[in-house]
Amino acid sequence: MFENVHLSTVNNTVNTAPGLGYNVENYDEKGGVVAETTDLSATLVIDSDNVVTTMQGYSINVPSGGVSTTATLTESTLEANLNGYNGQWKDIVFSGLTLDAGMLSAVDQNGCSIDGVATNSGTKNIFSFDVNYSGCSKSGNYNGVLTLVEQNGVADLSWMAFDSDNVGVFGSVDTQITQDESLPLTNALKPSLYINDSKLMIFTTSEVYSLEFVLNAGSKNPFVFDYTYEPAPPFILGDGNGLIESNPIVDASLSIPVTPEMDSIDIEISYVNQSNVATTLNYSDLLYVSPELLLDSLEGQWGQLVIDANGILSGSANSCTLTGNINNYEEKIASVSISLNNCGQAGDYSGVIVGVESTLFGVTNNGIIAVLFRTDGLFSYSGIVGKSN
Repeated sequence: MFENVHLSTVNNTVNTAPGLGYNVENYDEKGGVVAETTDLSATLVIDSDNVVTTMQGYSINVPSGGVSTTATLTESTLEANLNGYNGQWKDIVFSGLTLDAGMLSAVDQNGCSIDGVATNSGTKNIFSFDVNYSGCSKSGNYNGVLTLVEQNGVADLSWMAFDSDNVGVFGSVDTQITQDESLPLTNALKPSLYINDSKLMIFTTSEVYSLEFVLNAGSKNPFVFDYTYEPAPPFILGDGNGLIESNPIVDASLSIPVTPEMDSIDIEISYVNQSNVATTLNYSDLLYVSPELLLDSLEGQWGQLVIDANGILSGSANSCTLTGNINNYEEKIASVSISLNNCGQAGDYSGVIVGVESTLFGVTNNGIIAVLFRTDGLFSYSGIVGKSN
């Protein structure tokens, strides 16, 4: 919170405006109630009506957190329909949040009851916010602002408020479960793709598939696991089977330590090899792939495989004829089932399939990644295939 903010007459700059702030993690004030003296410096771009449209060279100095800088901040379009998302808010910090006629009600993870009144100030849908916290160490009355932003189908509600002693409370909820929120909320990761330069892992809400690959040179060692989330200590654990150099593995286990943001994961797969020796595979630093890099549709020709607009598969695989279908899309990752005929690997296969943009691998064409196992687990139909021109 900054006060006495003035523009200089040169270059529309704010030069070290004084303020108070908090180093905030998960919207809990670090150190409880201690505000820190801060400084704001910025260069502003204004239009002909002297309305700020862009903030450049933005810098805030918070003693406990260092200097926070951003090259450019642009104006967001704020929404006025605060009541339109009740029942859609998803968060691990705030539960039971409702907003009706500007009246906000919620409970945070520390048991604070939150009751607030949001009033539209009439200026770009920035709401003044009077809020009471009760039943916790932050009990008291606070005054501040509340905003709602909707972008790419996700609504984000945020507030900050201060009392007369400059103690602050903060909040942010949205309508999307992020990857790190999914485990404590659902006991499962969001359907997702993780990858490094030679290994990948695909999560659904109940299964996880892994695969090793050399781009343009084939893939090997597919596995599939049923997994559970163990919250204390936080681990993802799984039991499953796979193929090592085409040899079936009927008993394998998966272990993944849970990281705070789940942006990067390390994986250990344990199994007994053909020589009856306990063996482990370690897949390190697999990075979460943004959903923006996953394809909305798999329609097209991928090598010898054709997928039509209805998700029907046809074509061939090696010397096999192929038919199948795709369904149950979740977060752009789909279930797939196929039948191979007229070959040594004939049979029914099931698994997962996902399309990826060409930039993920730094190649020319988009691609699909599929990991499937035959019903008896003795064969797999897995790999990465580029789209045919």
